[in-house]
Amino acid sequence: MKQKQQLDLPFKVVKKWESDFYSMPNEFLNGYAKEVGWQGHIVYSALWRHADKGTAYPSLKHLADELGVSLASIRRGIERLKKRNIIATQLRTKTKQGRGSNVYYLLIKNEWKPAFRHSNQKRGSVQGEHNQ
Repeated sequence: MKQKQQLDLPFKVVKKWESDFYSMPNEFLNGYAKEVGWQGHIVYSALWRHADKGTAYPSLKHLADELGVSLASIRRGIERLKKRNIIATQLRTKTKQGRGSNVYYLLIKNEWKPAFRHSNQKRGSVQGEHNQ
């Protein structure tokens, strides 16, 4: 029986299966992240972290504060994700001042618009399945 080789390192390496981690679809990183830019990427990552059963409720201000970026960057990221049909939003509440908060829905991969692979593939073609 093979024993796992223990590394003799002066530091500890994180284990990806620990409970304080989250994961997101590889398909997003393998094509869609380039299309939605860094704003879409960080917003999608934050929404995954906040999501419970595909639904997240963070405010724009909370996302901006958490990610250390402007509200404009958060809005740009959300719009890019919506344009690719990766997320959907719905107005949840509205105040007397006209402000509201959104519900964010993380859509399953077969809902996403086809991604352009920034390699030798033609526009609209995506390797792998588009379902979860």
